Amino acid sequence: MSFVSAITASSHINVHVDALPLVPSVLHVRGDRRNALTQVADTCHAVYVAQFADNVAYVGYTGDPGSRVGRSSHLDLYGGMRNAFVITDASGLMTEAFARAGERIVWEILRMTGRMRMIGNLPLGEPLGDSYPQARAFFGRALQMVAATGLMLEDIPGWRLLAGFLVSEDVFAPLSLEPPDGILHECNIKMLRAQAVERENGEWVLLRGSHICAQPAPSAGGLLRTRIETLVYSGHLKAVGADRYELQRDVKFSSPSGAIQFVAGSKGYGPHDWMALASVASGKLQPLLP
Repeated sequence: MSFVSAITASSHINVHVDALPLVPSVLHVRGDRRNALTQVADTCHAVYVAQFADNVAYVGYTGDPGSRVGRSSHLDLYGGMRNAFVITDASGLMTEAFARAGERIVWEILRMTGRMRMIGNLPLGEPLGDSYPQARAFFGRALQMVAATGLMLEDIPGWRLLAGFLVSEDVFAPLSLEPPDGILHECNIKMLRAQAVERENGEWVLLRGSHICAQPAPSAGGLLRTRIETLVYSGHLKAVGADRYELQRDVKFSSPSGAIQFVAGSKGYGPHDWMALASVASGKLQPLLP
């Protein structure tokens, strides 16, 4: 039996690169032939999912220098690789940007199954604009093909892999009808009004109902634009006109600058653009102490 087996979808997903549709293809590599992954890294762009235990996974893309799953021994700390699945398209048209976006999409889907412990942090990804929903369908279909091998993900309903997991819970504040305790701030920039709470631990929580620029500048960076695409796809950003979204759930940020730049969709804004309004305790507003 060959150590490599390939599966190609019988029907294409309508994702286009240079006006041609991409057709999902999955290549399986056994753990004892892990070095074969370096050959893939040298021949095409792809996203790979490596299984290190029943519920431990590593996701990467073959544009990574060194194709870490193939060449790095530090991953052996997780018990040695059992299987790897290389996701690409049958025509070899996948670009590096599409693979980078897919790395984040696949990581999020696996994380949100609640069945997988992910190695490493959420990848940065790559913004895709209007193609993001189609990319989700492409990589969701590819994960269904992985599950069909019976080696991984086989106990997760196929429809959930395709569309059921929308965004990592890690970006959200806990669900609550009231704002979290802390100092309530407000900004009014670019005709956008937003509110956030600064918590004692230094975290900033951008509150639902805040307005977000719907057309972020290219200079804002890929991570910000990718986060917006993800939240739009998941329904947590709702269009309210041609130029803005309304946030449907509280979102966490590590700094006031991160929160204000997310609102503005561009750099050049910072902590000074927030104005403290009141303190919040148990959902009640209280005057700020002098």
